[in-house]
Amino acid sequence: MEIFDYNRHASDRFRQWRLQCPESFVLNIRGNTLMLHVASCGHFAFKEDEPILFAPKKASHHKEELEAWAREQPGKQYTVCRDCKP
Repeated sequence: MEIFDYNRHASDRFRQWRLQCPESFVLNIRGNTLMLHVASCGHFAFKEDEPILFAPKKASHHKEELEAWAREQPGKQYTVCRDCKP
C-alpha cells in the first residue's frame, strides 16, 4: 500500500502514481469520510502547475486491501465514488 500524506512531496508522488498505475485504487481521506476511487478518476485531474489542496490518500493495486483498512478505522464512513464506480 502506498501512502500519500501531507508532506510537500505527496502531490508529486501521487501524480506519478496516477500516471504509472491508472487502474489502481485510491482511498481519499477527508475528515471522517473515506472514499474509494480508481486512480484515473476525474476527481484527481489537476493541472501540473496548479496548487492543490491535498487530502491524505492510500493507494493500492488491490481494492480489497484498501477496503480492509477502511473497515478497521473507527468512526469513519466508507463510500465509493459515484463517478468512477471502483
